[in-house]
Amino acid sequence: QFSISRAGAMAASSSSRHQELVSVRRSVVKVFVRSSQPNWTSPWQQRPQRSGTGSGFCINTSRRQVLTNAHVVGDAVMVRVRRYGHAARYPAKVLCISHQVDLALLEVPADAFW
Repeated sequence: QFSISRAGAMAASSSSRHQELVSVRRSVVKVFVRSSQPNWTSPWQQRPQRSGTGSGFCINTSRRQVLTNAHVVGDAVMVRVRRYGHAARYPAKVLCISHQVDLALLEVPADAFW
């Protein structure tokens, strides 16, 4: 009987871990960025745009906020985010950025994203 209850506990534990993994996946986003660094030798010009990607995660659904790294969205011209398992990309706005701690806060206003 001990082995049966132990197996049942292991199955319940495995099920709860699966639910936690599903919950975590829902909060993870991929961040797509088009950026253009300043041209310090000719300040009236921008350097050519480059594409990059990074990751982030939803931290506040009521405020529609996503946390990512500052190096991902630094010098961003356009930022879009995509949820795990979805194909659609949604525009995002950089609310604040701190290169000292390498964090940036994004806002995703699209209802369909949430």
